[in-house]
Amino acid sequence: MGKLGFLLFTLGSFVLASAKLPKFIEPCSKSAADFQKCCTDHGNKALPLLLQGDKELKIPKLNPYHLDKVVADAGPNLKITLTNIELQGVDSLKVTDMNVDFDKKTVYISLHAERVMLIGTYAIDGKILVLPIKGNGPLNITIVDSQFKYSFSYKLENRAGVDYAIVQDNDSLDFKISKSYYKLDNLFNGNKAMGDNVNKFLNENDQDIIKELSATIKAVITSIARTTGGGVLSTIPFSELFLP
Repeated sequence: MGKLGFLLFTLGSFVLASAKLPKFIEPCSKSAADFQKCCTDHGNKALPLLLQGDKELKIPKLNPYHLDKVVADAGPNLKITLTNIELQGVDSLKVTDMNVDFDKKTVYISLHAERVMLIGTYAIDGKILVLPIKGNGPLNITIVDSQFKYSFSYKLENRAGVDYAIVQDNDSLDFKISKSYYKLDNLFNGNKAMGDNVNKFLNENDQDIIKELSATIKAVITSIARTTGGGVLSTIPFSELFLP
């Protein structure tokens, strides 16, 4: 994966202060028989409000998600730079499964997104698969019916006698996108025939294009996950999130 440092928030940037448990975040009992279901249900209730941003939890507004610049990792034969990017449809994310392994100190989350759009400006030069491609202009990438599996480890940090969970940097993301659509305007200096052919090629080979852009997709989604998860865990006492 390429270095996208501007995307990946370091958890040390969060102000290490205690926040009250918001009403929209409901705790779960570790000993409950339905603990996994409780985490999933409560996570689903909290996610839409977390994506709106929360000052006490140090979470910025994430819907829509704004990025000034992304230098995509697409291999040595292709250079892609995206600017003034807006990720729309983050509010379509739903938690389909969530669990915590307290022995391994690991959290597992599965998410589904119905429809997400990446809108902004692109500059591209090189080859995508076997096809030469070059241009710059407006961009729209739409992905539908996407599954994400995210996991991360945490360590407990004691502050003034209270334990907080700090997310570690060994997080992992796997995903499956059923379908993606591409529209790149002004390819080849506005040559409509060539631009239409390239856009048609991209849409007919969308699964291969997803593989080419997988590192960038992972970086963007991981950034959102780290921001929300890290904000909650680093500011709310662990014992308030997970009851005995």
